[in-house]
Amino acid sequence: MDIKYEMQSFMNNCGGEDLIRYLIKEDGILNWKTIELQPVVAYSPKHMDSAVIAGIAYWKGTAYEIIVSEQDFNNPVFEEWVNYLMEMGHYDTVAHALLDHHKAIVVSSREVAESKTKSWEEIVTEVIYGTRNNNFEESIKTDTIVKEIDMLSKIFDALLSSGGSSVVKDYNNSKAQNKKRSPTFDIEWQKRWA
Repeated sequence: MDIKYEMQSFMNNCGGEDLIRYLIKEDGILNWKTIELQPVVAYSPKHMDSAVIAGIAYWKGTAYEIIVSEQDFNNPVFEEWVNYLMEMGHYDTVAHALLDHHKAIVVSSREVAESKTKSWEEIVTEVIYGTRNNNFEESIKTDTIVKEIDMLSKIFDALLSSGGSSVVKDYNNSKAQNKKRSPTFDIEWQKRWA
């Protein structure tokens, strides 16, 4: 597969690169004119003969964002499986479902260079077997860490703004109430069940 040609064809089928970049601009990305668009290449040996472009992603600072995703692959077996994934996982896009199930990769310059000596099917097969990262998981972990840090920051802000004493007092009261509620069992019953 000629990735540059297939990417251009995919963008043309989606309304063209200008429309895709306009959508990125609407997403609030300041460098929408120059941001690198990366294809999402999918392959499932059980369901298809060759790899295809399943979407287009761009780096949104802490994570990849899928801006366009394919819906129609002209492969009934693959489409049936993809529809099953979409129903079971409640994904927003087909590309995200395929990435989440390790049947796709967000193509970086590394994969483009390797595609000169390996087929796209081989590259995605390495993702399937876990010997290659799909370039999407790390971004999700980074995004999750950022969200967790934001949540912790909000919790500490709430504790500090309220002086923290009422929260600690409520916690200590709940511990004391839990101790009072614990059931008591006579020694004979304890011996039978121990």
